[in-house]
Amino acid sequence: MQRTNEFSNVLTPVVELLEQKNHDYGRSYDKLREEFGEISFLIRLGDKINRLNTLVKHPAQVTTEAVEDTIKDIIGYCTLELCYRKGAARIG
Repeated sequence: MQRTNEFSNVLTPVVELLEQKNHDYGRSYDKLREEFGEISFLIRLGDKINRLNTLVKHPAQVTTEAVEDTIKDIIGYCTLELCYRKGAARIG
């Protein structure tokens, strides 16, 4: 399998989940980012990295939260931030 296909197979479900969450949350990331600035991205990302660190070191009691889910969340927040910056650059 080519790496491009492998990347698509991994990222497509993340994109779909991100679109669903963005719809359900009503673009809350953009609102949070506008209100609190870049620190909001760092806090969200820090929360997820801390969660990942905990999951790697200790088994989760909430069995529906896997390491892979947290990694997908990190990808999601990074994607939201990149989209926000692209939009801000377009406006500003």
